[in-house]
Amino acid sequence: MWLIPILLVVFSTDLVIGKEIQHGDYLLDIEDDILRSIVATAASKHLDLATLKLKKVEENVFDNLTSIKSLDLHNNNLEDLPASLFSKLTELETLSLADNKIYQLKENTFQGLNKLRSLNISNNSLRHLESGVLHGLTQSVDIIIEGKKLFTISTRAFINPDNQRSLTDISEPPRRIELPEEPIATEIPEVLDPNLQAKICTINDGTVTSVEELKKDEPLGNCTTVIINYEERKLILSGLGLKKFQKGWYKLSAFPIAAIDLGSNEITVVTSELLNELPKGLTTVSLMKNKIEVIRKNIIENEHLQTLIIVHNLISTIEEGALEKTKLTNLAASGNRLKSLCFAKTLPSTLEVLTANENEIEEVPEESLKNLPNLLYINLSKNNVTELPAKAFRGLKKANTIDLSSNLLSQIHPGTFEDQEKLVTIYLNENRIIEINKGSFRGLKIVKSIYLDNNKIKKISKDSLSDLKEKLGYFLYLNDNDIDIIEEGSFANVAVLNLYLQGNKISSIPAGAFNSPMLTNLHLGNNLFTTIDGDSFAGLPHLINLYLNENRITSIKKGAAKNLGNLQELDISNNPLECLENSALYGLGKENGFISIVNSPIKVIQGGVFTDV
Repeated sequence: MWLIPILLVVFSTDLVIGKEIQHGDYLLDIEDDILRSIVATAASKHLDLATLKLKKVEENVFDNLTSIKSLDLHNNNLEDLPASLFSKLTELETLSLADNKIYQLKENTFQGLNKLRSLNISNNSLRHLESGVLHGLTQSVDIIIEGKKLFTISTRAFINPDNQRSLTDISEPPRRIELPEEPIATEIPEVLDPNLQAKICTINDGTVTSVEELKKDEPLGNCTTVIINYEERKLILSGLGLKKFQKGWYKLSAFPIAAIDLGSNEITVVTSELLNELPKGLTTVSLMKNKIEVIRKNIIENEHLQTLIIVHNLISTIEEGALEKTKLTNLAASGNRLKSLCFAKTLPSTLEVLTANENEIEEVPEESLKNLPNLLYINLSKNNVTELPAKAFRGLKKANTIDLSSNLLSQIHPGTFEDQEKLVTIYLNENRIIEINKGSFRGLKIVKSIYLDNNKIKKISKDSLSDLKEKLGYFLYLNDNDIDIIEEGSFANVAVLNLYLQGNKISSIPAGAFNSPMLTNLHLGNNLFTTIDGDSFAGLPHLINLYLNENRITSIKKGAAKNLGNLQELDISNNPLECLENSALYGLGKENGFISIVNSPIKVIQGGVFTDV
């Protein structure tokens, strides 16, 4: 039997001619994965360049193919495109650039493509569609962006960049901000001799007998060297197991020590021996993390002491009168077991800062703070306060910050802050407030920030915020409540600059609910909106940023942006929105604005999304 050899020939659509490739109806010149030229070998309206591993396409490669109607470049390795690459393809109707590595588009990349109906840029490395990059595309084009990789779209993406530059050229130059000069120091602070060494001497029961200078070559005996922070002029006696102090124990009066750290010891009682004989220049004493249970009256007499730190002890009582013979400016008593603020009645009038957070305080007695005219800051957060009497803060003429966060408050009585004309910041967040009573903020003149977030507020009534009309601007935090109703006119003429309403249950807003001419930033993320109603944002001429992220928005109809002419940022990220239709964002401010669509399943952006179609 004769065996006849069989030659198996595999045919390909690509025929290599020298370095050129016959690819369908076109002869391609590809070298090092760069497409250098194309020659049509037959009449064809479709050019398929998909899956050729192209890294680059030369600028004029399509100049002789003016009649093609579709161009497929998907599934290559393209990272960048020449600005005028497609400028001669005036008959092109379909262009796919999907599944490449394109990280940016240049201005005017698609200029001249007036007949384009579909542009697919899905699954690239694009994060932003910048200003001018879609110029030349008409309202008839669908821009396909599947893949959830695109973050933002400039509101000027379709605008001629040359027009944008001309606008920039005639804009008003930025004004120079004059900053005040640094004040000239009038006093030269004392300097602690870096050669100073000190020792502490104790007896077996933890009683301090002396803290004194350790001279050069002097034997320590039963004493221990002391750490000194020379820059802060601080004597560090922490963590030494100290319990008591003998009379006259401090023997460093000749040196300018400004502070003593006695933290993390075994001190159970504050005695006259401990504090009363300290020198004039020693103004700060820290007793934090000891085992003190009570601060007794008629014990402490030290008019030089300015800062007393007794945080994280076991203190359940500060007796009335315990600190009245001092001139404290700062009392830090957080992290104890205090149940009442009655001790504040006899605190020195010099006090400027009072921190009593993280205690067990249940009440702020009426007028308990009235003798503190110089108090600037009071922190009562993380306590168990259930109610504030109307005169709780009477007398605090200079207070600029009151922190009542993380308590058990259910309401704020009208007039509670009426006496605080200098109040700038109020923390009422993380309480159990159900509603905002009319008059809750009556009398406030210069308040800047009000924190009401993380409460149980269900409704914003028309009169809830009627006291906030001073033209100074506010940061109003109402986020993370249970708000589902905002009455018409609730924010009318409220002088709020930044309004935080995210994390509520709002599904719609009545027309004119805001009508706040000063509002610039409106946060409505993480609510229950399913669409955007343009009438909801009437009366907001200065709104710059609108956040509607993390809602349930499935469609945006024409007119949604009719009252947003000055908007610079619209955040609609994390919504189940699949298409930005023609006219959906008509009326949106186009000067330096952008749309955030992070993690949204938007598949198509129509070319007339910003125009009146």
